[in-house]
Amino acid sequence: MNPRYLAGCGRIARRVVSIGIPAGINSALMSISTVLLNNALVPYGDTAVAAMGIVTKVYMFIVFVHMGITNGIQPLLGYCHGAGAAKRFRDILWFSGALTLVCGTLLSGIYIGFAPQVIRVFIDDA
Repeated sequence: MNPRYLAGCGRIARRVVSIGIPAGINSALMSISTVLLNNALVPYGDTAVAAMGIVTKVYMFIVFVHMGITNGIQPLLGYCHGAGAAKRFRDILWFSGALTLVCGTLLSGIYIGFAPQVIRVFIDDA
């Protein structure tokens, strides 16, 4: 290993860190908010904490669908941007936005319409 091969790594490391730190802060804040919310629910008993756990799991399913769509289009957007295909970039962005809106609305409607059945997936105790 020769130190000359590391030339330019600082620039790459700064770019990686500039993306990684905000993502890490986002994850940390989500964890902190969950801890604070659970602590706020403790005075109301185990039922409230369990209900919040179920709500969080159900909510995260919608979030994961949205994350899957956005993670899936990132390479496409990168390729289009690199190729200078602005129209295709906008078309992909518009389609993925519409798809995210439709999926989120549909899943929310299912959750509202079938709330008891959705809850029973996670717990049988009435």
